[in-house]
Amino acid sequence: MIPSSEFQNRRRKLLDLMDDDSILVAFSGVPKISSADEELPFEVNRNFHYLTGISQQNSVLLLAKTMGETKEFLFILSFRRQQREMVRQASHPRRGSREKRPPERSYGRVLRREG
Repeated sequence: MIPSSEFQNRRRKLLDLMDDDSILVAFSGVPKISSADEELPFEVNRNFHYLTGISQQNSVLLLAKTMGETKEFLFILSFRRQQREMVRQASHPRRGSREKRPPERSYGRVLRREG
């Protein structure tokens, strides 16, 4: 298992390379649809995982560098929110490509770190 300090170091190195007054947004991804009623197993975006070590879908990492000051934000769904989404998907399978609903993106937890 990779220690959390390694992920912090990776983000710090990236922030050091970023220009001033810039941001980076990394999205973990969503499951891919293989047919009208089936999703493939979720595979996290490799860049997101490299920077965070998190393999959770619908998560966002935001790195910002302004006037030499750095900030990190991690948006993740709450555990209860994940459970509700899994139950909804299991009880309401897709019935065709025309029945598309926008994903719900209410984040239950925001972790903030300032450098």
